Amino acid sequence: MWEKVLPLLLAFIAGALGSIVAPWVKWGIERRREDLKYKKECINAWRRLVADLAEHYKVLPNTVPKTREHPLEFLNSSTAFYSLIPLLTPTAVEKLNSSFADAIRSVLIDEIGRIEKEWGLL
Repeated sequence: MWEKVLPLLLAFIAGALGSIVAPWVKWGIERRREDLKYKKECINAWRRLVADLAEHYKVLPNTVPKTREHPLEFLNSSTAFYSLIPLLTPTAVEKLNSSFADAIRSVLIDEIGRIEKEWGLL
């Protein structure tokens, strides 16, 4: 009798475990996929922000630069910058107080590259 019941019982247990474990594994894979997508979107948004900063403060040859707000005021007008601030190193935050847009742009480029490496996107 056990020869017939034991395989059925084992098959039932394996099926029950499979129905519990498979969705959990699939959820884990989807979560990692969504995390990766979010991180890539953040990196792209931050790079666009740096490009916008460079464009906003670009001075054409033989022209007088316009008086503009401090570069941090420009950055604070972007929601992308708010998601970047918590990830910046304390040294980078100090350097952001520079009044030169090129210096700030350089700091942001370095920080975005560092974050990208930390997140394993390179």
